[in-house]
Amino acid sequence: MADVVGYASRVEADETGTLADWARLRAEITDPLVARHQGRVFKTMGDALLVECSSAVQAPCSRR
Repeated sequence: MADVVGYASRVEADETGTLADWARLRAEITDPLVARHQGRVFKTMGDALLVECSSAVQAPCSRR
């Protein structure tokens, strides 16, 4: 599970720009990271992502 800090206040200040930034960050960073760990985005909820990996060892946060 991932959630963007400050997303609601950014949307309130600039909804169009924030949505464009979030789409760009997903395409450039988040989605490739999930794919590299052989996961899949299971569900999105605004700025939150629920990612499923086939094992805990493959999950991106297990590499910290």
